[in-house]
Amino acid sequence: MEHPLLRRLQIDFDVDSRTLERGGRSRHLAPREVALLAALLQSKPGEVVSRNELLDAIWGDGEVCEDALTVIVSRLRRHFDRLGIDEPLIETVPRRGYRLADCGSPLGGLREARRDGRRGRNVGLAALLVSFLALGVSCLALLLAFG
Repeated sequence: MEHPLLRRLQIDFDVDSRTLERGGRSRHLAPREVALLAALLQSKPGEVVSRNELLDAIWGDGEVCEDALTVIVSRLRRHFDRLGIDEPLIETVPRRGYRLADCGSPLGGLREARRDGRRGRNVGLAALLVSFLALGVSCLALLLAFG
């Protein structure tokens, strides 16, 4: 199956044999992983494919837990990782669904930097909280000692 993103990353996706190939590496996909990737590849660049659309594309009318979709997305991301692709190809759009990364945009690095920035903020907040806690304990100890 041809797609600009796959072409840019030199990935061959054969729906019939259910394989992804890149640089001599090959990954065999489960049928539901193929259905997910095919559904995402049929979307327009930057278009969000809703969770419901993906559930219908993968399982049809059958009842399924939404967590099952999350598992399939995770497996597909792992396949891309094992092919040596270090940028996130499948983006999660909170409360909406998933989309393929913009094939012309090098946002992967920016996205990682933004994540690292959030992680740094969280560490800073945790350190601040611990400092306030230590200050409170010190004040309590002084009150008890000199009461």
